[in-house]
Amino acid sequence: MYRIIFGVSVILVSSGCSRKPQKPPQNIVTKTTPVLTIQPTVKPTSATKQIEKNPLINWQRRSEQIERGDPKMKRVAITFDGDWDASATYAIVESLKRHHVKGTFFITGHFCHQFPRECKALADAGMELGSHSYTHPLFTKISDSQIRRQLGETERAMRQRFGRGAKPLFRFPSGESDERSRRVVAKAGFQAINWSLDSLDAFGVKKSSSFVRERIINRIKSGDIVLMHVSAHG
Repeated sequence: MYRIIFGVSVILVSSGCSRKPQKPPQNIVTKTTPVLTIQPTVKPTSATKQIEKNPLINWQRRSEQIERGDPKMKRVAITFDGDWDASATYAIVESLKRHHVKGTFFITGHFCHQFPRECKALADAGMELGSHSYTHPLFTKISDSQIRRQLGETERAMRQRFGRGAKPLFRFPSGESDERSRRVVAKAGFQAINWSLDSLDAFGVKKSSSFVRERIINRIKSGDIVLMHVSAHG
């Protein structure tokens, strides 16, 4: 998990439902150094170059979901899910860039096709990508072949939009999985990443940026994987 957790001692995040960039207090953010940054890539000319481009290329996938990192490390992972709405993308990217933080964006194939400008903003900022399926179905309710198709079509959509895929990072739609679906995902070459701290930005009524910020900062612990969204409601 070390390689997908970004080094921060204190974090500040924009709300996933914020429609305008929020200017955060400056005294609660420290400069960060990401452990992993996967840059937009072109087709590798050799296996060696591919490994250099994607440090996770040899990750040993397993059917168990990763829900948090090593609590002994003073690092957390900042993650965002995106599907049907991209209204907060620019605000989030600008906030992350301002504080020299990289985030991991788990997005759907639908997002790739519907929001090309937002995808370009993520690519230009060098954000890390994860797959979030193609149409956001519950993987516990679809067949093995349908799961593989969801994964394959999303990977193709990402390569078309970003010039790189999401492998091995994947997040189940709505976080729902079972032993069968996790096994199929792992065999397809993906590692399922869940979360340990939900910002609740997509739960219930629309949340303010201050609500999300306070909820996270008041609860966050070393090794946490934080869940947020690029839209008002998941």
